Amino acid sequence: MRRNPSQHGSPVTGRWPTSAPPSSTRPSPSGCCPTSPNSSRHRPDPPPPRLRHLTGLLEQSLPDWRWEPPVGGSALWIELPDADAGAFAQVALRHEVEVVAGRTTDPSGRHDSFIRLPFTYPPDVLTEAVHRLTWAWGDFRRHGPVPEQGSPLV
Repeated sequence: MRRNPSQHGSPVTGRWPTSAPPSSTRPSPSGCCPTSPNSSRHRPDPPPPRLRHLTGLLEQSLPDWRWEPPVGGSALWIELPDADAGAFAQVALRHEVEVVAGRTTDPSGRHDSFIRLPFTYPPDVLTEAVHRLTWAWGDFRRHGPVPEQGSPLV
């Protein structure tokens, strides 16, 4: 999508306009969020349609998984009950779904039971991903993680 370079920056040129953006898109003093004259009365936007689609599928197919609605970003952080997310990510990969284990992005170890699942894909891809994750979760719960092949002793 091409934008007019005078509007809030341009993906074509990568340059920002010389005039300040309107107050509704100006960063807050902390730099994290836009401010607006009515920010104290601002209601959160409804979740994007693809996020609603993904969470509906997860609620139906994997009801024991837990997550909080994301405040921003393009992925849902899902907590797996009593499971190592890294081990589950390997099983999911065998079902041809790639998820990112929480430990990949958090070395503190506090998110070892979390996976990151993007919700930006088209609804048909999200539906198929949840279908495969459901099969992977069933296999994981029945059989546990697949042990890594060690080196031969001799």
